[in-house]
Amino acid sequence: MQTLRTSLAVLGKGFTSASFICVYLYTGELYPTVIRQTGMGFSSTIGHIGSMAAPAVLILADILPALPSIIYGGLSSDGGHLGHLST
Repeated sequence: MQTLRTSLAVLGKGFTSASFICVYLYTGELYPTVIRQTGMGFSSTIGHIGSMAAPAVLILADILPALPSIIYGGLSSDGGHLGHLST
């Protein structure tokens, strides 16, 4: 079971890295040329804030074990919904 768990963790990390690259390239195409650098900088900053906050969300499992899953799932759903509205 440990091998399966490790394999899935490695695949998840690889897919996450690949999707980050795709999103980064796609985001640059969404912004008009005039504000492209500002938009990319803002998107990058928000992404880095999210990656810094992610480990802190795991600490909330001490309060309520399901809380990190609720936060991660809610933010993912909300981000997907907002992305759908912008297209």
